[in-house]
Amino acid sequence: VVLLVKDRRRPSTTGAEGLVGEIGVTAGDLREVGTVRVHGELWRARCGQELETGTRVRVVSIDGLELTVVVDESGSQ
Repeated sequence: VVLLVKDRRRPSTTGAEGLVGEIGVTAGDLREVGTVRVHGELWRARCGQELETGTRVRVVSIDGLELTVVVDESGSQ
């Protein structure tokens, strides 16, 4: 019972809410709007800067089916 109570207190890690904070890779050159791959899925994404194909990005928010991303500078896999 204790494990069930602890599990219910954790934030959602599925659906759109689970994407925030996740790492992805640009699937093409991103010029304000483009495509990124997160969890093996392609998503429309928006970024405040131009990015080249293969740039690691971190999801900071989601609006409908469009992600807002920033360059991931953590270097972790």
